[in-house]
Amino acid sequence: MKPIFKRIISQVTAVVMAAEFAGQNAQPFIAAHAESDSGGSKVSAVHSTDVNKGEEAAAAASEETNATSETASEFEDLTISSDMTLSKKTEVGNLVISSGTLNLNGNILIVHGDVTVNNGSVVLSKGQLICENFTMNNGYLNMTNANDSIIVNKNYAFKGGNAQSYQMTAGSIKVKGDFSVSGGDFYPSGIHEIELYGEKGQTFYSVRNLNILRITNTSEDGVTSSSPVNANEVIDTGCKIRLSGAGDPVPAMSEDTTIDGDFYLVSGDLDLNGHKLTVNGNLIQAGGKVIPNGGTLDVKGDYRIQSKTVNDKNETTYGYSTGYLVMTNENDKVNVDGNFITSSNQDHSKCLTAGT
Repeated sequence: MKPIFKRIISQVTAVVMAAEFAGQNAQPFIAAHAESDSGGSKVSAVHSTDVNKGEEAAAAASEETNATSETASEFEDLTISSDMTLSKKTEVGNLVISSGTLNLNGNILIVHGDVTVNNGSVVLSKGQLICENFTMNNGYLNMTNANDSIIVNKNYAFKGGNAQSYQMTAGSIKVKGDFSVSGGDFYPSGIHEIELYGEKGQTFYSVRNLNILRITNTSEDGVTSSSPVNANEVIDTGCKIRLSGAGDPVPAMSEDTTIDGDFYLVSGDLDLNGHKLTVNGNLIQAGGKVIPNGGTLDVKGDYRIQSKTVNDKNETTYGYSTGYLVMTNENDKVNVDGNFITSSNQDHSKCLTAGT
């Protein structure tokens, strides 16, 4: 066989094998551009099929969370001022939403820098948004599907805007840095959850009631809260939660225990389980439940069912608490040598039925 025919056969075979491999193992990479309706900045995009199908989407998305701000300069910033619906996986530098609706439409949006929502709406619609920092100053946030996901590699700050209970019924917001809700209407409901999953110390602050707060931060510093942890359900999986300026979190009560100094309860259940807990200081309960359960609580200082705040001038103020004192066993006893003060905003009518 002549050499030229051998080369032709080899080339044809290579093309066929490459086509078969691409068809079996991957979607073709297609360079594309997505533009806002107002002719805004062009952004990099990748052709894909439905990216939110079960575990495949979750696995693919987890790889994208490693994107950092170091690569933000490689992508163009995008400002949205009119309606925009994604049709592909999209990557941008920084994202600013000034008006209009951004609909992820079941796609992944990777923002290698920060997301700032000044007005307009963000609708996940089975999509996933991954960014460094997320700041909401005004506008609307809509998460109503279990696949809706916002992953924030640094800090999440909700300063204003609308995320009403009917707009926030499902999905999750996962934050690796600090989490704060300082204003606006932020009222998740249904099966929506917030997850704090940092690998080092995180701070938590919220003036609004959350739905499900999941804490998976396993670092030594854990999560420090500067406000009462106010949520319909707190899942802490044994992670550390402490109030600002406070010591270690709740100990496990399997025997009589003495704590030297002040003790702070931010969330979770402090179940004495029939034992005696002696606090040689003040007991500050910003949240959670204190349950003697047939045991005795002996506080040598003050017992405050309140939150505690210390400002930069070292001045201390006390505020409301989301905590409960549960005494329903005739053997329950609470002894306080100092003052007993409660500013709990919870209904105790069925919590204090027995004991002294």
